Amino acid sequence: MKSMLTIALILILTVTIGYADEADSDVAFKARFIISLLDNVEWPDGGSDTAVIAIFGSSPITEKLDSIVAKRTADQPPVVIRSFTPRNDLSQARILYIPSPDLEVLASVLKRANRTNVLTVSDNPDFARYGVMINFYRDEDDSTIKFEYNKMALKISGLKVDPKLLEKARKI
Repeated sequence: MKSMLTIALILILTVTIGYADEADSDVAFKARFIISLLDNVEWPDGGSDTAVIAIFGSSPITEKLDSIVAKRTADQPPVVIRSFTPRNDLSQARILYIPSPDLEVLASVLKRANRTNVLTVSDNPDFARYGVMINFYRDEDDSTIKFEYNKMALKISGLKVDPKLLEKARKI
């Protein structure tokens, strides 16, 4: 009985650790992708010298983004990661990541974001359909993370995303 309990505990820990590793790699992939958007999007106003990535609320992606930004070299344009609340000014942000799955929160955030040239990114199901410009999703066939984009939201924003990047995405 004691050995069965030990085996069960080992299996649970193995599955939990495997899931944590997968979640960490998902977050790392999303963070790298978000940073890459800075080189693959053209802002109509040209943007400021320092690229601001705003994170709405708390998310594990903040730590990964901070880690990536810390490794950037002096010859790369500076990037700052900031936490965003509804009271903050979004006008300096180039990218806004929205981790909250709450549709009311999304509506409020998008209403503010639409007044600026900020690229909205999320990873919640159907958020591209609600107006988020780029949204991560998990492919059901091979379980990989992919992204989709809202063509109309991008067009209205005036942002120009590299067509080669969009070829890899699902269009909404």
